[in-house]
Amino acid sequence: MMKEPLEMIKERDLEYITLKIRIVVAMKERGLDHPYAYHETSEATCEGARTAQWPTVYRFRLLHTAVPAFLENVNKFWSIGQHSHHILNRAEEAALLSPFLIRRLNQGFDFSLLVDFREKLLFTTAKHVDVVEPLLTYPSHLMLTNKRVYIQPAKINNVGDSVCTFTYTSIVQIHKRRHRLRQVGLEFIRNNANTCFLSFQSQVDRNSAYDMVMSQPELKHLITLPGLSEMLWRWKRREISNYDYLLHLNTISGRTKNDLTQYPVFPWVLTDYTSHELDLSNENIYRDLSKPIGALNDDRLAYFRLRHSLMPQGEEAEGLPPAFLYGTHYSTPGYVLYYLVRKHPQFMLCLQNGKFDTADRLFRSVQDCWKSCLTNYTDLKELIPEFYDVYSSPNDWLCNHQHLDFGLTQDLKRVDDVELPPWALSDPTRFIEINRAALESEYVSGNLHNWIDLIFGYKQQGEQALKSDNLFYYLSYQGAVDLENVEDPMERCSLESQIQEFGQTPRQLFAMPHPVRNAPQSSNDSTDETMPDTLLIVSPRTRQRSMQKLDSGCTYLSTKDGVESSQASEGLFLQERKHLARKHFLFFPLDYAVDLITSLSFCGIKKPVTHGTKPYSRRWKWNRLCPMGSANPWCWQCSQVLDDIHSGEVTSCLLSRKEATLYSTSKDCTFKACSSLNGILKQEIDCGMALSCCALSPNERFVFLGCWDNCVYMFSVQSGRQIDKIVAHYDGVSAICVTKNYLVTSSWDAIVKIWRYTIESIVIIPARTFTEWDQAINCMDASPDGKFVVAGSRNGRIYLIDLYQLVCVREVTINPTRYGDIASLAFPDDTSFVCVTIENELIQVNLEGVSTYFVALPITGQVRYVYAHVSINSI
Repeated sequence: MMKEPLEMIKERDLEYITLKIRIVVAMKERGLDHPYAYHETSEATCEGARTAQWPTVYRFRLLHTAVPAFLENVNKFWSIGQHSHHILNRAEEAALLSPFLIRRLNQGFDFSLLVDFREKLLFTTAKHVDVVEPLLTYPSHLMLTNKRVYIQPAKINNVGDSVCTFTYTSIVQIHKRRHRLRQVGLEFIRNNANTCFLSFQSQVDRNSAYDMVMSQPELKHLITLPGLSEMLWRWKRREISNYDYLLHLNTISGRTKNDLTQYPVFPWVLTDYTSHELDLSNENIYRDLSKPIGALNDDRLAYFRLRHSLMPQGEEAEGLPPAFLYGTHYSTPGYVLYYLVRKHPQFMLCLQNGKFDTADRLFRSVQDCWKSCLTNYTDLKELIPEFYDVYSSPNDWLCNHQHLDFGLTQDLKRVDDVELPPWALSDPTRFIEINRAALESEYVSGNLHNWIDLIFGYKQQGEQALKSDNLFYYLSYQGAVDLENVEDPMERCSLESQIQEFGQTPRQLFAMPHPVRNAPQSSNDSTDETMPDTLLIVSPRTRQRSMQKLDSGCTYLSTKDGVESSQASEGLFLQERKHLARKHFLFFPLDYAVDLITSLSFCGIKKPVTHGTKPYSRRWKWNRLCPMGSANPWCWQCSQVLDDIHSGEVTSCLLSRKEATLYSTSKDCTFKACSSLNGILKQEIDCGMALSCCALSPNERFVFLGCWDNCVYMFSVQSGRQIDKIVAHYDGVSAICVTKNYLVTSSWDAIVKIWRYTIESIVIIPARTFTEWDQAINCMDASPDGKFVVAGSRNGRIYLIDLYQLVCVREVTINPTRYGDIASLAFPDDTSFVCVTIENELIQVNLEGVSTYFVALPITGQVRYVYAHVSINSI
């Protein structure tokens, strides 16, 4: 369209659209991102006088469409606009616009845009996606071919945007992401450092596209991110910097710079922004990293605690939100743009409806910013990676290189470049370098684990968060609400707006205290240093138990168990052998100091026989086998010790069918097979990376190893030859189980995959992938008949998978009140399974998801592993 003032239009035999307007909004004057200018229009004062600068009447001549067709569409949108003041939310507005936009959205992919007409289409129809950029989404169509990825903008505005295309060989990383609380995001990172964040209509569409991309042979070069366990290990041993480790934690937890609601978060480290010189060895200049920002000021914290105590407690069933300490968050879109307004003013204008914030509230001084975070009741913001990134240009976001007009403060000071602390000598590069040096200092290295506990760890939510003064509004936590099941569009829109405005807490990565970083002098210690796998257990509301080291002597458990009923008069107790197909349950405490624990002796149990269907309240009673009065009611009977099997912590072990061979993996990177009688080594395999789990094929011809490098290895048991290796997950492999037809793997990336395998290889494309679970999978086991697999997660849930149909048939929450993490699982027979939680609770559950037995294990230390071996009908 062309527009001209009415007075300058000559009469032509053409059709025009004439508009009479009151206000003109001028955007990007002189091509710069200045605040939008609002100008009132005015009429010409007299005939022949010069036209007013902002005339009232405009006439448009249409170049590409007829006026009647244009007016038909304009009238529709005009009628919606007239009702805009009655629209309650975006959901109603979207519903009104949908009939007019759906036709344009459904215009499919333009095949003439293919780079090579010989390319093979991988989708029959293009996927509807939104291209996500900070604060903006662009409706588009995704098409995959055997050579390239195509993203074509939807024809909503008819502006003719060019299609975005890139080859598979240019992709270096792919990440599944959350977007607006839903698992529908997919992020491509390319070799030119460009990224592309797509949001799909559903998780099924996202997973379908992901699997299709990952199956392309060109992606064999794909860079696999180190697993969380590996990076933790490397950081602890000072092989990577604090900055790199924090960046990795942000990435693993789903933080990305494409989504301002999930922007990477870094801690404030320094507190001295007034001195002319800094001594980084002086601990007094550092912030207390064991406290959240809101707890650094005692007076302010007292106010937050008082407000929390006055909130309704435990009335969620009445529709009231859970009580919280802080109503604002430490990472929000507004905070991110507060720091980056000089680099990305267009995003701030978008967020603030075409204007910058008032000058007094802009990021104008580092010292004032820190003071506000320390004293302001509504300011709890942490920092962003740019404060420590020595490889990017700090002038881009600390200097007003675009000469933007940010206005004057109340004391008539113009806001321009950010005022730096005196020790920075007005040099942005020096400021970043000193910040980075402080982040890598010995004080921060020795205390950073405390901050990680608050942001990514066990103090993030629940009881520990309250004890640590770290409790935020409930909607900021992952899993607080399932948008997929929210049917009310108004409620859904409200939830999305909440998270869009107030930010999100990172996905919880640790459920136990994070390890302390090694001191510099011990960074080259031998590899016998151990790090417990259960550190990575994630639970939103887990309770931590105190753990103590066991005696170094090898001890074994032998018990006789009975069942007690709270309604004994209605049940008859019969002494019998429990007909279970497996008898040996091996408990591996967290800090065990032995290399191997072998079998347990037989024990009998009492089984209640009930009349009718009335449920019983049952608990297991563990009888003493040690003398009365002994402090330990458990009798550990040592039958054999196999010393020095590994030089590092044993992560898993299993016995052959005839119990002649013991197979074990360790953090010393080795898999070993030795005689269970005398410990003579039969086979040893070194994988070059810490191993987490192992499993034998039913015929015991093959062994499958799960590794911290995210891979699964397949070896011949007889020859020790490596048969195959696949990159199975985006994090370390946490558990493996094998049946006659399938290999099932799980990971700390919260994904379970089912693979087919042959005597020659593992089929590279999974037969089934389960990605709908939020928390990492700790353990798995398969039923003896190979029909079912159970997977235990870090939020206390167990998933029952039918291997015949390749579907998840049941989800069981072991303890809804505590959500204790599942430490280990075992199938004693084809009809039930046994699980152990990190609370040292042993529960037997049938395939209907009903708990049939329960016992709290009176063990010092945390049980990590329970193993059932097919044998005589006893436990």
